[in-house]
Amino acid sequence: SSSFLAKYDLLYEKYRNDENLQRRIKEGAKKEELKSLMPDCGSYFYKLMKAFGRKKYVFASYQRKININPVEWDEFTSYFYGYMLGDGNLEKPYSVDEFGNNYGRIGVCSCDLQIIEDFSRILSGSKMKIYSYKPKGENCNINYSVKASDRIWYNWFISKGFCVSKSQTEISIQYPDEVNFRHFVRGLFDSDGCFSDDGKLMWFQIYGQESYIEEIHRRLPFENKFSKSGKLYRISVSDSNLIERIYNYIYADSSICLNRKKIKIENFLKLKYGNINCS
Repeated sequence: SSSFLAKYDLLYEKYRNDENLQRRIKEGAKKEELKSLMPDCGSYFYKLMKAFGRKKYVFASYQRKININPVEWDEFTSYFYGYMLGDGNLEKPYSVDEFGNNYGRIGVCSCDLQIIEDFSRILSGSKMKIYSYKPKGENCNINYSVKASDRIWYNWFISKGFCVSKSQTEISIQYPDEVNFRHFVRGLFDSDGCFSDDGKLMWFQIYGQESYIEEIHRRLPFENKFSKSGKLYRISVSDSNLIERIYNYIYADSSICLNRKKIKIENFLKLKYGNINCS
């Protein structure tokens, strides 16, 4: 209406030359502070923010912080790092540098609710909302995910070689130290790996981009094959005599893993060797 536009024009003229307000907008001030600097703006606040350059302003009420920081290196950081290579993603930042909001959301997903609940528990004390999505089709499983906005973790993943749309970009990552490398491998196996046994053939496989799959192939302390598989590359082991060594390598002293895959390997080992101690 004409009255709405008239009041908006008055507020726009009043605040566009307010040096303190404009400075705080560029410095990424929180919504509450900006509203306090514009006490008469009322319902015009968001329209004025857009006019003043905050088209994708990330307000504090939207941000969910992660309770822990990345540690170079410990078990969880290494596992999270490996898992993110497969079933994790970085969303495009809402604003980069200009307003100080140089981070988007971090997300992990799985068809196994157990591992998503574990991520929520470790990252935020189970305060992160778990989303579920059922794709169309009778044989499609429910997909679970958690997402969080956190500047420290987002920038840490970027510093290690991650990027938005990593599946469409060849990435060059850094690797955990020798002690924690196995936790990194377990994370990648849980997200982009598989273990299959049909009674005749047995396969332990991990998939990914050529750059890091080839490097992992070289670093693993057991014999494995590196090969191309469609658009991806894979590490594979078909020698059943190596499975116990693989199991002990990736699961010893572990506090987080995808239980379904661990139990599947344990069942294979129990059938092969009898009543063994799978710790």
